[in-house]
Amino acid sequence: EVKRFRVPEFNITGLTISRDGKYIAYGMASRNKNVLKVINVINGEVILNFSEPFERDEDKDGSFQYGECSCCFLNGVNHLAFSAEGEVFIFDLIRKEKIAKVNVEDFVRVLGTDSLGNLITYCNRSVIVWDSKSLKKIRFIDCGGRILSPDLSLLAREVGMAVDLLETSPGKVIREFRSRFNFPWVGNLQKQFVLASHPQKPILVSAGPDGI
Repeated sequence: EVKRFRVPEFNITGLTISRDGKYIAYGMASRNKNVLKVINVINGEVILNFSEPFERDEDKDGSFQYGECSCCFLNGVNHLAFSAEGEVFIFDLIRKEKIAKVNVEDFVRVLGTDSLGNLITYCNRSVIVWDSKSLKKIRFIDCGGRILSPDLSLLAREVGMAVDLLETSPGKVIREFRSRFNFPWVGNLQKQFVLASHPQKPILVSAGPDGI
């Protein structure tokens, strides 16, 4: 362990570090607000503190689901994207303010970037690539997923006890990788895999109950 930061938030669902290693950004979606903070790794100073009210509906039994948010750095370290529900906010870290807002019209699960630095929103029903400067759609993939190949031709997603590999056009499943363990379809065991990929090479890594 190199360094540890104590933070008051406990339900962090978005976390990223800048390419130069100087900044850590994290996001949280609680019952009544969305929070984004950026920390200077050298001295622990919070250089950006964004909070926005957001009321989440209660379930029938009176409980509620915490929201999901994600964040990633764009164009080096000066711009940061933060997703909450179906919206993405762009922040300028030099000016320390929100400079743009994108209405994705789908529930955003994960944010990422392609090899050119363009923003990618991985959503429930779609994957969208946005131009990093104009924030206009430059690619729309009509199926949900978690990882795009560097050439944007393949898409991977976790589906229960399997990982699907799809062609982005026309969204056809071409390969399925299944867990060797047969767990019941209940609770947290519904999600068996976490996915990661190489930024330049077509290499996919999955972590599941049967190993990596």
